[in-house]
Amino acid sequence: MKKSLGFFIIALMLPAISSASSLDGYKQTVIDSLSRFEETDRDQWSFSVERIQRSGATTKTSVESFNPSVNLGNSKASPWSLLKENKKTPDEKRLASYQKQMSKREEERKANKEKAAEDGGSKDVLIAMIKLDSLEITQQEDHQVILSFTPLVEDMDEESLEYLAGEIIIDTNNNYVSQVKIKNIGKLTPAFSVTLKKFLLLFEFIKIEEHILPLNIVSEISGKVAFMKSIKEYSSDSYSDYRYLDTEYVIPPEG
Repeated sequence: MKKSLGFFIIALMLPAISSASSLDGYKQTVIDSLSRFEETDRDQWSFSVERIQRSGATTKTSVESFNPSVNLGNSKASPWSLLKENKKTPDEKRLASYQKQMSKREEERKANKEKAAEDGGSKDVLIAMIKLDSLEITQQEDHQVILSFTPLVEDMDEESLEYLAGEIIIDTNNNYVSQVKIKNIGKLTPAFSVTLKKFLLLFEFIKIEEHILPLNIVSEISGKVAFMKSIKEYSSDSYSDYRYLDTEYVIPPEG
């Protein structure tokens, strides 16, 4: 009788033990995927990106490409190209302005990359936005698992953080994080005289072999500043046409 009772108690405990084990596994997938995303060297990939920016009633769009092989042997050349702006082909003056802007941005990015390497590696920005011990399984399907989490957003006080909710989608077929989303579930007051009715950060990823790369990055806020002035901002970057570059390229000799 005692033996039967013991087996019965163990049987009741098994689902909870299995659930905890699954959650630990998914938590490790979150850490591994987002760390791999941060560690992916963008300088080994060419890609295209379509951008949309809305500020109030104004909308700007662009189609750009990134190809780091163009500055092999010419470190001053920008790997960025502006293909379309507001659905039109940019003129030479605009292209020159764009190249100057992007060359400066690339110099700053490389300087930051070198500094991060000196400091022992880049900071895992996305992981820092997730309170890992708050992860919970909310939905399981054949091809994906959805987790909820408590967001940690820099410069937001604890009271504001209570009105944010986080969600992670894990692609279980390919074993990686395909989406991270942070949104508000109530009015936010992240600073004095600032009230936000909408706050959204969305990161979508694609896995190519063992590399994790951005697919879509969206941010959106709307609300009021100084209790009167309305703000409405939206930005979206959609990436495509990824191609892994030959890292063993040899610069041909002069002449």
